[in-house]
Amino acid sequence: MTSVEIAINWVLAQLFGPLSVALMALAIAGLGLKMLSGRVAPRQAVALLLGCFILVVAASIADSLVSQASMPVAGELRVIEADEQRELPTERDRRPGAQDNPFSPYPNN
Repeated sequence: MTSVEIAINWVLAQLFGPLSVALMALAIAGLGLKMLSGRVAPRQAVALLLGCFILVVAASIADSLVSQASMPVAGELRVIEADEQRELPTERDRRPGAQDNPFSPYPNN
């Protein structure tokens, strides 16, 4: 392992370790005290709770996204050859005055 990998692992251990969970619990308790005394803005409360939620759940969200990305695709994949491709109709291919939708409020379009 390189020193960069060791440093990244240390930072991740600090972010998701028991010390950070304890600090989050203290922050939420402090938020509750401020709410009881009426000195907290709702925006501040939502930001704190959302930040704590993201820090706690981020690892499991990343694991589930990685596992979903590695799952096999249902069905078979097939490459379409150049001679199999159809060309899309262009505006000049349509007949003048032809109406695709009989219920269109714009005639001749």
